[in-house]
Amino acid sequence: MMSAGDAAILFELIKSPRRDDIACVPMATALEGVDKQPSRKRRRRKPPSLLNETQEEREKRLLKDRVRKQHSKQKMQSELEELQRTSDSLEQQLALVYRRQRLLDGSEVWKDKAMKEKQLLDRSMDIRKALFDEVVYLVEKAVLYKSMAWRNTEGQMIIDPNRDPWQMHTLSSNALQRAQHIQAIAQYQAQKLTPQVYSKFPTSATEDMINLVLDECGQDIEFLEVRKYAIFEANYIDVANSIYKGYTSVKKEGQEVEHFGDNIATFSFAWGGVTRRICLQRIIHHDRIFFLHRSIMHDETLSHSITEHVVSWWVFEPSPNSTSEAPLCIMKNYDQASLQTSPMISSHDYAVFLQRTVENEERMNDMTPAEAAMLYAIISSSLPLDASSKRLVRNCKRRKRKTLALLSETPEQRQERLMKDRVRKQQSKERFQSEIDELKLTIRHLQDELSCLRERNGAKEKQKYLDAVQTRTLLFNQLVHLVDKAVLYKSMTWRPNEHEMIIDPKRDPWHLHTLASDPMHRSQHVHVLAEFQRNKLTPELYGRLGASPTAEMFSIVLDEYGQDISFLEQRKYGIIHGNYMDVARTMYSAFSRVNTPDREAHHFGDYLVLSSFFWGGVKRRVCLQLVPDNNRVFLMHRSVLYDETLDHEVAEHVATWWCFEAMPNNKDVCILRGYTQICLATTPSTASHDYAVFMKRSTENEARVNDFLASKFRCFEMR
Repeated sequence: MMSAGDAAILFELIKSPRRDDIACVPMATALEGVDKQPSRKRRRRKPPSLLNETQEEREKRLLKDRVRKQHSKQKMQSELEELQRTSDSLEQQLALVYRRQRLLDGSEVWKDKAMKEKQLLDRSMDIRKALFDEVVYLVEKAVLYKSMAWRNTEGQMIIDPNRDPWQMHTLSSNALQRAQHIQAIAQYQAQKLTPQVYSKFPTSATEDMINLVLDECGQDIEFLEVRKYAIFEANYIDVANSIYKGYTSVKKEGQEVEHFGDNIATFSFAWGGVTRRICLQRIIHHDRIFFLHRSIMHDETLSHSITEHVVSWWVFEPSPNSTSEAPLCIMKNYDQASLQTSPMISSHDYAVFLQRTVENEERMNDMTPAEAAMLYAIISSSLPLDASSKRLVRNCKRRKRKTLALLSETPEQRQERLMKDRVRKQQSKERFQSEIDELKLTIRHLQDELSCLRERNGAKEKQKYLDAVQTRTLLFNQLVHLVDKAVLYKSMTWRPNEHEMIIDPKRDPWHLHTLASDPMHRSQHVHVLAEFQRNKLTPELYGRLGASPTAEMFSIVLDEYGQDISFLEQRKYGIIHGNYMDVARTMYSAFSRVNTPDREAHHFGDYLVLSSFFWGGVKRRVCLQLVPDNNRVFLMHRSVLYDETLDHEVAEHVATWWCFEAMPNNKDVCILRGYTQICLATTPSTASHDYAVFMKRSTENEARVNDFLASKFRCFEMR
C-alpha cells in the first residue's frame, strides 16, 4: 500500500496538465523509494473512487471482475464450439456437392473408360484361354510323339509315392515322432542323390526346360521333368543361404515354419484353398551347397492329402571363371513332378502345372533370391554318396539273372563284352538322339507353318466378319428406309376401308387377353382365349390367307388417320408332299414340345397347349391350338398380353391362323396357307425401326420353320 504523502503527490501529478518532457521526472523522483518493477504496458488511470476504496471494497470489485471474465470466457468458448460445428458441417456438405459434381461431370467419361477396360479384360481372357488351349494341344501332341519314339530306357520317379514305403511320405501328429519322421524323410531324399541323378542336371541355359516321361506302356504321362540353369554374380554361399532363409522366414499370413535343427525345416503355406507342407534341407559339402525340397503327401495333422508330388534338387557351386574380386555362382536345378490325375484329363492338369511353373520361374528371374525363395518353385541339388549309401542304392536296383555263359566267362571276355555293350548303347543313344532332333526340327517347322496359316486365316476371317457386320447393318438400314417409304406411299393412297385388327387388345374386353393366377380360373381363361380366336375364323379371314408363292410376305396397315403404322400383316404359302393332317400335327408337336430348360408347356387336352419361353430376357406365353375342320386343319396361336403370375406385360401382340388342306387334284400334297397380324407397343417416331426389327426376326423364324419342314417332308414351294 502507498503512504498518504505518496498518494497526494500522485493525485497532483494526475490532475495537472500532461507534458511528455517533464512528466516523467517528478514521477521518477516521487516514486524513487517504491520497490516496483517497471511495466511495458501503459497503465490505466484510476478514478478517485478506486484510490479511496477500502480493502473490502477492492476485494469485492475484484471478485466481480473475475466472475464477469469467467462468464465471458465461457460464452466465447461456446461460440467457438458452435462455429467449429458449423464449419465442419459446411465442409461436409461442400465435399458432398463436389463429389456429386464430379460424378455428374465425369460419369460418361468413366463409363466409357470402364467399358474399354472391360473389353480389354474380356479380350485378354479370351487370348489367355486360347493360349492355354494351345498349351494343352501341344502337351497332347508331345505325348503322341513321345509314344511313337518311346523306349523302355525311359527314367523312373526317383522318389515314388506309389512304390516307396508309406512312412517315407507321412508326418505323424506326435511331436516326438514328428521330428524323427522329418529326419527320415530328409535322409531318404539325400540317399537318392546318385551319379545318375547328378547327370540329369542341366549343363547350360540352352537345354530344354521341360520334358515329359511316359509310363511303362508308353501311352500316358508318368511324370514331368523340369530343369533350370542360372549364373549369379555373387558368392555361391550367399545365394544358397538367402534362398534357404527366404523359405524358413515367415512373411505372409497363413504361412508356418517349423525348424528341426539348423539345416532341416518344414514350410507350410496355403495354395488353392489347401494347406501344403514341404520338407527343406540344406547340405554344405566342401565347395558346394545343396538345397533339397520335396512335398509331403500325407500329414496326420491335416484332413487331406496333396495331389501334387514334387521332388527337387538344387546345387550352388562356384564357377570355374570365378575370382575373389568377381565371384560367380552357378545354380543347377532338376525337378520331378507327378500329379494324381486320370489319362483323360492328364494333358489339361499337366498344362495347368506347367503354366504355374513357368509363371513361378518368371517371377523368380525378376525377384531377389530371398523373395524368390517364398515361391512354390522347382529346386534341385547334388551330393556325393558314401559307401553305405551306395550299397543301399545297389540293393534297391533290380538285378538281371546271369546266364551260364556269363558266369563262366574270363575277365578278357567280360571286358570285351562290356566294351561292345558300351559301343552299342552309345550308337543306339546317338541314333535315338538324332531321331529326336529331327522330330523336334520337323515339329518346329510345322508349328511355324501352322502359326502363319492361323494368322492369315484369322485375318481373313476377321475381315469377313467385319464385312458381314457392315453388310448386315447396311441392309437393316435399307429395310428401315423401305419401311418409311412404304408408310409414305401408303399414306398417299390411303382409304378409310383398310382392314382392322381381328383381335384388338385396345377394343376387346380385357379378360380376352388375360390369364388368371388361380389354377381353377386359369384353365377356363385358356379355353376362353382359344374359343375367341376360333370364333374369329370367318370367310372374310379365310380370304386373307396366302394364295400363291408370289404374294407379298409383309403388308403394312395404317391407322384411322392414314399417318402411322397400325399393325403389320404377314402371309405364308407352301406346297408340301405329305398328308395335310400329318403336316399339321408335326408343326403342332414342334411348337408345343419342351426341348430347352427355359421352355414350358401346359397341355389342356389333346389339341390345346399354353407354351412359355424366354426371348429378349422377357418371359412370353403363347396359346396354341389345332382345330380339324372337315377336309382341312387350322393351326392357330396368339400371344397372351397379360398374365397375373408375371410382373410384366408383353409388348408384341401376335395372332396367327395357318390352314393345312389337301390339293384338289392330288390328295398326297398339302397346301399351307397362313395369315398373321402383328401390333407392337411403340411410338410413331420409332415405329419404322421397331417393325423392321420384327420383320427381320420373323424372316429368320420363317427360315427355321421352312428348314424344319424340309427335314420332315419334301417341300415343292415354301415362303
